[in-house]
Amino acid sequence: MNSSVSGMKAQSNWLGTTSDNIANASTVGYKRADTAFSTLVMPHQPAGGYSSGGVETTIRRSISEAGSVSYTNSPTDIAIVGKGFFVVEDADGTQYLTRAGNFQKDAQGHLLNSGGYRLAGYDYRDGEGPGGDLVTIDLSNAPLIASASTVGTFNVNLPIEAGSVSSIMVDTPPSENGPSTRYTKHLKMTSTGDGGGLGGTTDIYFTKLAENKWEITAFVTYGPGATGFPYDLDGGDVFMASTVLTFDPNTGEVVDGDPRLMPDPADNFYYDFSSLLEEDTANAGAIKLKGNFISDTPQIDRAAGEVPPSANLASSVFARKDTYSGYAGLPSHVAIDMYSTKVGDNTWEVTFFNQADSTAGGFPYGEPGSAPLATRTLVFDPVTGELISGAGAFHVAIPDIGSWSVDLSDMVSKQDYFSTIADGMSISLDLARSSETIQPHLAGSVASQNQVGAKYTSKSALTAYDTAGRAVIVDIYYSKGPDNKWEVSVFDQRDTLTGGFPYGVAGSPPLATTILTFDPTTNRLTGNGVLEVPIAGGETLKLDMSGSTQLAAEFNVSKATFDGSKASNPTGYSISSEGIVSATYDDGQAVALYRIALADVMSPDNMTAVNGTVYLVNRESGEAVMGFPGSGNLGKLYSGAYENSNVDLADEMTNMIESQRVYTANSKVFQTGSEMWDIVNSLKR
Repeated sequence: MNSSVSGMKAQSNWLGTTSDNIANASTVGYKRADTAFSTLVMPHQPAGGYSSGGVETTIRRSISEAGSVSYTNSPTDIAIVGKGFFVVEDADGTQYLTRAGNFQKDAQGHLLNSGGYRLAGYDYRDGEGPGGDLVTIDLSNAPLIASASTVGTFNVNLPIEAGSVSSIMVDTPPSENGPSTRYTKHLKMTSTGDGGGLGGTTDIYFTKLAENKWEITAFVTYGPGATGFPYDLDGGDVFMASTVLTFDPNTGEVVDGDPRLMPDPADNFYYDFSSLLEEDTANAGAIKLKGNFISDTPQIDRAAGEVPPSANLASSVFARKDTYSGYAGLPSHVAIDMYSTKVGDNTWEVTFFNQADSTAGGFPYGEPGSAPLATRTLVFDPVTGELISGAGAFHVAIPDIGSWSVDLSDMVSKQDYFSTIADGMSISLDLARSSETIQPHLAGSVASQNQVGAKYTSKSALTAYDTAGRAVIVDIYYSKGPDNKWEVSVFDQRDTLTGGFPYGVAGSPPLATTILTFDPTTNRLTGNGVLEVPIAGGETLKLDMSGSTQLAAEFNVSKATFDGSKASNPTGYSISSEGIVSATYDDGQAVALYRIALADVMSPDNMTAVNGTVYLVNRESGEAVMGFPGSGNLGKLYSGAYENSNVDLADEMTNMIESQRVYTANSKVFQTGSEMWDIVNSLKR
């Protein structure tokens, strides 16, 4: 009878867990409870007899088994896909673990699940990511924000048939090769052979276009052709290449743009400007020559009375002469003559003089026999042609003027076309950050000149925002110039008292101005078309006008989109797969507030179940280890979804039927035992 009683009790436990599972089949995050059976055996069995024992049960929970996922329209419903548990707290601050992710914001801004527990995470509002102690997530503290305008797209159509406001362009950059070119710095290099005659001239122009942005343009002229703007690019003897480099405002190093120029497409020779620096003041830089001293060049005949350039005599002979002017921090009128001469087997001499000291452009420089500015002897390996002596940079000092550095470490001496710069030249110099920005513009009384009665073709306006969220309206003027060119000028509308010119003090410059050039065939804008407009009290607005056109239609604005916003409260919240809880705003911004914490234990199924579908860690489960969603072995989060219970109703119904049958069988055993006792008791009577 005791065995049957234990059996009925065990089946009652099984029926109890089955009943709980069925009752919680729709409970979010619920984990199925199971009843495990084990035998009870009496310790002392009589010889030839049997003493029945019974059965005992252990309740187990399938906490580590995930349920299916349901999707909702609420961003605060969260499902964990993978390992891990949400960390939640009750009103007393006690922490629990759960997979029940159906959270909703309460009146205090906390995220509560259906059990009334608050979601916990790490504060993200210090601007440097989550950190500190675990805290209850509080969405009521989402900040009021305002964002400054920094980027925008502003495409317009400029009427092709409009009359020109001005037909003259001035201060154009060297890359346009116009008659009114303006630049910041000019470097000139001329090469000749010992027999005389001009081998070639290279003019390199450095032009400051904007803050930290410079145009570098090189013209290569072969033969005795004239140099200067405009260069004859159609004659076949002059070639041009240009690039725009952007410099880091802190380090002064090149950070954007192609630093190599190759003016002549038929020649692999290049100029490398990757070592340029933008500094507060322009200091002397360095020149690094890379090329070949042809090995079978005849060396000087000392027996015949020939002497090298370092002797500085009228009889000095050389293989090549290169002249450099306008270099580095030296005055533009200073020119340096560099002579290259083979003076022995595999040995070359490179000598430098100040051209101002020359006699009719040659030797002697100053007093005959006087020392040159600098001399370098280079020795090459006869087999490999590599430089083995004379490597490294050295200074060419010009008395009372300054000095500059020359590096010949990359020179070789092989049987090949002779040139001290056959492969390329690395140019390193400092560009003065304080240099005036050179801005091309139309001549005459046009909008960019900001005078009363200034002329223009069309006008529009746009609204940007400063860092406080104040609206800043800027007026944009479009003035048609020559040859498919339009001048765009931008002014702050607050600076005008009349609704037009002048803005502020007459003649003061606009906030920004640029020249838009259109392709005459496609009537589409050439170049990048980005106008940088500084907004008072805000940031620099990079206005992308690259989609603008010049068609036979009226002026119109075809697209106008900008970032930035006025001061506003959040309109919603979002939760990323990595657990970052962000406030979202009207302008599409998202501000990270918290990062949800996940925890895991070594043996989740051994945690202690508590009311509200939450669990407490204990000795059997192991301590909780904290982490972030998606890190380590922890799963990721899905916003707008939650995890269902892991109950299978079909299995539970089967278990219920089986439990009922076994319970009935045990009751029959008990009934039979009771009847047997009745028979035994009746024997006494």
